[in-house]
Order: sequence, then structure tokens, then C-alpha cells
Amino acid sequence: DGTPYRVLGIMPPELDLLLPPSALLNGPVDILIPLRAERGQWSRSLRWLLVVARRPSHLTLESAQLEMDRISAEISASSPDVPDAFRARLVDLKQEIVGPTLPILLAGWIGVILVLLVACTNLAGLVALRSANRTSEVGLRRALGATRLRLLLHLLEEPVGLAAVGGVAGFLLAALAHPALIGLMPDGFPRLRRIRMDGSVAAFSIVLALAAAALAGVWPAWKGSSVPSHAVLAGRTRSGRGSRSYRPYLVGQIAVAYGLAVSAGLLLVTSSRLSDVDLGFDARGVDQYELRLPSSGYPDNASLVAFYETFLGALAELPGVASGVATELPLEEENAQIDFYLDVGGREVAHTADFYGVSRGTFDVLDIDLRAGRLFDARDRLEGEPVIIVDDRLAEQVWPGRDPVGETLDIMAYTSARPFQVGRRTATVVGVVGHVRSDLRTADEPQIYQPISQVPFASLKLVVRPRSGVAIDRGDLAGVLAAVDPTLAIDDAIPARVLVDRARAPTTFVVLVTSAFALAALLLTAVGVFAISSRVTLDRKGEVGVRMALGSGRRRVVGMVLEEEIRLLALGVLVGVPISLGMARVLASQLYGVGSAGAVVFAGAGVLILSAGLLAVMPTALGAAMVHPSRAMKGD
Repeated sequence: DGTPYRVLGIMPPELDLLLPPSALLNGPVDILIPLRAERGQWSRSLRWLLVVARRPSHLTLESAQLEMDRISAEISASSPDVPDAFRARLVDLKQEIVGPTLPILLAGWIGVILVLLVACTNLAGLVALRSANRTSEVGLRRALGATRLRLLLHLLEEPVGLAAVGGVAGFLLAALAHPALIGLMPDGFPRLRRIRMDGSVAAFSIVLALAAAALAGVWPAWKGSSVPSHAVLAGRTRSGRGSRSYRPYLVGQIAVAYGLAVSAGLLLVTSSRLSDVDLGFDARGVDQYELRLPSSGYPDNASLVAFYETFLGALAELPGVASGVATELPLEEENAQIDFYLDVGGREVAHTADFYGVSRGTFDVLDIDLRAGRLFDARDRLEGEPVIIVDDRLAEQVWPGRDPVGETLDIMAYTSARPFQVGRRTATVVGVVGHVRSDLRTADEPQIYQPISQVPFASLKLVVRPRSGVAIDRGDLAGVLAAVDPTLAIDDAIPARVLVDRARAPTTFVVLVTSAFALAALLLTAVGVFAISSRVTLDRKGEVGVRMALGSGRRRVVGMVLEEEIRLLALGVLVGVPISLGMARVLASQLYGVGSAGAVVFAGAGVLILSAGLLAVMPTALGAAMVHPSRAMKGD
């Protein structure tokens, strides 16, 4: 701002101020300057400051809020420019920072746990299969004096060794994918840049893989070590242990995979619904630039207004360029708000509306519809009658069934930029525009627009759109700015579409992660179904041979194998319904507009699981039907 500052200290590199989005300071900070406020400089009705304080451990948040309510009431009573509804709201800083990310993190944690559960169930089934294939070996070892504990450890050597290799491979894969995953995560995650793939992460991953393998394999290995020694000596051991012992592993995998498939489906529906939301404006092709006017060159409101009139007038001369300025754009993290007052039963009640300070061209650039009246024009001067434009939602709330153009509204508005002041004023409604979304999911506030010519700001966003579809050269804009004031510079362009993508980013990230988990669970389940169905069919090889010898055709044998697997798949889907409902509750904050499509998702996920299971078991069924009856009966 042209004011010299003395450097008092140097903070550590990559300084992150952990403050909530309302502070508008999340992310890297390069320079910190003191906030100076002289007594009487600002109106006491200003409520844009964020105060951070440490609460004593013995003082609860509720008790502190009661004290702040008492102080707020005293301020309202002693200051005529402070509304009666004024209240300082206390919140837990940690909850404000971490709270918005918890649903996303929780969805990720649950997805990891469920995929790990599928992997463990798969591994347990494979250990059971391996133990069944080694019954003769186990019986012989017992006959030679091996204890059951020694046999248990022997049977666990293979799965634990595979888990160690898998843990190392998984960590290396995660390390390679780490930059891409960080890039996919939405803005607002605290300490996102400090996430590192270091030795502690590697150790945790490998230890977790080993522990999961040991816990998953201990029960089937313990059962596999129970072969009595006299059975092998008498020649009564069999390689198969019956199909029933494998069913729980199969059903468990199917249930979890179904739950993840339903979750991914619900999130895909949400993503589709959010893409169809009518934003009330069009950000395609719009670029935004930051404009900051220093107090040294623009010390008062008149100089600010003169600059914007001259600058926007010069931009209007550029061929094929539509331009405007605004205090902020829709869908930004924190919108400024002002109060407006209505008479309710003889009592004045304050209501809240989103505030935008704009020029006339801003409505054209963002393609915001004019529903009634007019847009701002040259009649709306700094010293003229205060005017506002309202959206159709506020018009319906305040003047239902009436034409609001020409009506007046009492508002607590920005009255001056230099010095910065807020005061109560009565403004005339000159136009009504369509409502624009400031939040994709929830019902947002109505909106009030004031002309920049009456409420100048020192920091604004320049928005431009090419009329002919040809990209706007930043150099042309910089040249226009330099012609108006050579001491000013223009930032690099930021596409306004980024705001829309940022608003959809949390859902997009959860969709990608959950879909990846669902795909991993589906592949693991398919492997498990194939392995277990192959073993079960091998156990029934003699039965298959007898049936074929008695006249059963190959088609009937295939149908017999598939029929049993379909029953298990259907049972797994049925068991997975409660898991799906639980996941839907966890993801409730991320879901939007699902409605009746939820039933379709549940049914579609079931069809997907059944289809994948049948594809996995089909080679086994066809293989069983191709075996000659005499060979099948000899194999038993």
C-alpha cells in the first residue's frame, strides 16, 4: 500500500496459520502486518474480525459463551449503531478447522478398513485352502512329534511372508502415488503440505500388514493343525475339509465388497446431481484478476470511484471483451454478509443476506439474469440516493406477490472504504436478478448487490469474458491498467471455473477414493471366489463324476456349480445390506439429491457383485464339466 514497514522477525518456512475458512488466511502466508485501529475509526457494528483466544482448562465453552452473551448485550445497549441481534459466537478452533474435513477423512478411513477386511478374509480363506491341501503333511509332522503350536507357526510362515512382501510393495506404490493423491485432495485440509511418506509411514504399513496377516490366518491355521496323528498313520486323511468351512470367508468378502460398491454408486449419483445444479451464473470462459489500490495513491472514496470508472471505461474500448469488478464471486469459501431489517408484528427483526459490491458489467460477464427493473448505471453516484439490486429469493421473502422495484429496505451496509465504515441506511431497490448459488448443497442466503460507485472497495476482483470466444491477452489488460495508473500491477488470471471445481472437489475426491476402494474390494473378492469355488469343486470331484456317469450332462453340471455359488453370492449381498446402510450414514454429509436413485444403486450394486462372482466362478464350473467321469471318480 506504499507504506514502509520495518521487519521485526522471520518466521519458519512454509508457515501455515491454522485458522478456519472465515479468517481467509488458510494456506501459505508470506507477510504478517499489525492490525491498527484507532478509537472511533471503525463503526462498532463491524463484525468481520476473527478473534483467537486460549480458554483456561477449567472454563467450558458453554460458560464462556454465556459471559460473551452478557458482554454482547452490554455493547448493543450502549452503542446505537450495533443491532440488538449482535452476538459474539464462540467456537472450538480445532473443530472449526478439522470439522469440515472429518466426513471425508472418515469415509477414507472406513474404506481402508473395509478393504483391509476383505484382504484379511481373502487371506484367511486361502490359508484354510492351503491347510486343507497339507493335511497329510500336518498329520505326518504330528506323528513325528511336532506340537500344535509349532504346526501353527509353520502354517503361518507363508501368509506372513507374503504379507511382508505385500507391505513393502504397497508402501512403494503409495510413495509413487503420493504426489498425485495430494493433488487430488480438496483445498482446506489442514497441514496438507506436511504429509510425508517417511520411515514411520513405512514401518506402520509393514507392521500393519504383518499383524493383519497373522490375525487373519491364525484361526484357519489353528484348525489346519488339528489333524490327529493316528489318522495319517491309518491312511484316513483327506486333502479336502468340505465346502462348508470356506463359506464364511466367501460371504464376508462379498458383503464388504457390496457395501463399498453401494457407497461408490451413491457418490456417483451425488456427483451427477451436483453437476446438474443450476448455479444462477455461468463461469465458463471467465477469468478473474485481483486489483489492490494502495492508500497512498487512493486515500478516499472519491479517488477509488474515479479509478474504477476510468479503468472500466478503458476496458470497454477493448474489442470483444466484457468486463466488470466485484468484491467477491459466488461459491467463494466465505461470502460477506450484511443485515436487513423487517417489521414483524410491530417488532424489528434482523435478517442476513449475502453481500456483493459490483459494477454494471459484472452481471453481463457472469450471465446473471435480470428479472425486473434495471442494472446499475451512471445515475448511481457516490453521493446519490443509495440503491440496491436484490435477488428473486429476497424479493419473494420481503415482498411476496409484489413488484419490489421502487421499494425501500433498511440495511446495515458498507458506507465507506476509506475510512472503512459500516452504517445503517435506507436503500431503494432498482432491480431484481436471479439467485446465484453460494453453496452447492445447502439452502444459501438471499443476496443484496450494491454498486461499486456508491460502495467503493480498495481490493476487488476484475472479471472478464471474451465476447467472441477468443482468449483475452493478459498483456492487453496490463496495458490498459498501466495507462490508467503505471504504479499498479495485475496478477495472473485465475479461471472463475476454479470456484465451481473447488466447490465440487470434496465430493469428487470422495468419489474417486471410494470407487478405488470398491474396485480393489471387487477384485479381491473375485480372486477369493475363484480360489474357494475351485477348492469346493475339487472336493466334489467324485460327486461330479458319479452324476456324469449316471447321465447328467455338462450343462447340468455347470448349473449345479453355479447354483451353489449364486446362493452364496446372494447371501453375501444380503449380509452386506447393513454395511451399505452404515456407510450411507457415514457419507450422509457428502450425499446430495440421491432420492429414489438410492434404490437403483442398491439393486445395481447387487447385480454387479453377482455378475463379478459368476464371471470368477465360471472357469471352475466349465472345468468341472470337462472332466471325464472315470477320471473324476479316480481322483476322489
